[in-house]
Amino acid sequence: HWQKQQQHQIHIMPDSLLVSFIIDTISPVMLLESPQLIVVGENTDLKLSVNEESTCRFDKLDKSYESMSSFDLKAGNVFTERLYELEEKAYEYYLKCKDKVGNIGTLKVSFEVQIPPKVEITYERNSPLPKGTFQITLIPSKELKETPKLYYTYTDDKDFKRDVNLEKEGDEYIGYIIIEDQTLPRSGVFNFLGYDLHGNSGNEITEGSAFLVDTIKPNVPTDVQIMAT
Repeated sequence: HWQKQQQHQIHIMPDSLLVSFIIDTISPVMLLESPQLIVVGENTDLKLSVNEESTCRFDKLDKSYESMSSFDLKAGNVFTERLYELEEKAYEYYLKCKDKVGNIGTLKVSFEVQIPPKVEITYERNSPLPKGTFQITLIPSKELKETPKLYYTYTDDKDFKRDVNLEKEGDEYIGYIIIEDQTLPRSGVFNFLGYDLHGNSGNEITEGSAFLVDTIKPNVPTDVQIMAT
């Protein structure tokens, strides 16, 4: 019986052993660097930084982390994705970052896109234009705050600049250009500046930004022969 008691006796180590460990249940802290609440233009960067080593993903829907897309660029703890061809509307993105032990943080991003105004220019007759006065029509991509500014120059004359007076007709603007006699063919280029209702400026001409001028008269025939048939 005494031997059985000896076999069940508890042995204590002569020196104590301290075991320590850290429990991490804190999600990564995510800081949005861009975009701002209002984005002016068709492209922007979706960019965020994290306070610890993590991997981050994004999506337009609040999906699981594994179902989201990876960021295109990573520099340290900064993640960047370039967003292209945005439309004029409100956007939402969900960003999720996972640290080394698997804690996941979520950040919802909301912003509004405003596209600066653009215009298309049409002509009453096809290029090249001869000597004379010709009507042009300026067609904006959106409603403008006020009558835009328009002028044209010639590529072969850096000192030439002529403003075009525009009159609004419905959603379009009408103006006239004057082509004088010249000894050589030349090309003209329009420059535009307009503001939308938000005050955003635009200067892009999507079509009709340039035109050709040809005011050279054809040579007069000097040797005319009549052939009998």
